[in-house]
Amino acid sequence: MIGHIVCESTHIYYTEIPQDVTLSRRERERAAVCRLLEHRFGAGAEIEHAASGAPLPIGGCHISVSHSHRLAVVAVDSVRKIGVDAEEYRPKLRDVAPRYLSSYELDHVLTDDDYLRLWTSKEAIYKLAGILGLSLADGIEVLPAPCILPASRPVALHHFRVESTHLTLAR
Repeated sequence: MIGHIVCESTHIYYTEIPQDVTLSRRERERAAVCRLLEHRFGAGAEIEHAASGAPLPIGGCHISVSHSHRLAVVAVDSVRKIGVDAEEYRPKLRDVAPRYLSSYELDHVLTDDDYLRLWTSKEAIYKLAGILGLSLADGIEVLPAPCILPASRPVALHHFRVESTHLTLAR
């Protein structure tokens, strides 16, 4: 099954990653992403990547890709550049928080869901910004809102829940 979320001009497609034990985790993720691309763009659709690793547009549409433990996600927007991230909560997000949160953000994080929302927000913004080496802790501040990219462009964040997976779209 392929799920679909629409947020203004952005379409987010998601599907479960197959649990075929004969394939590596990477191969299963790739198969799920290919399934989503074929659903949206037709048979044979493939993503090419820039030197930075970011996906290049397909058919005039900006693309962002993410995978969590359970889901593969492809976001598509014909108008603007986007970033998407998908993740389930895991305790490690608390353990590594000083690597991705500013001191202000660390002082204001209270719940597991806060850690998850901030992690996915920063990952989605990082993909949107497309700046190699941009620090999640020092270069992207989600709190206090609004978030501003290094180029002084405000970022709109949209959060969605698909069962236990948290999706964040940065536009």
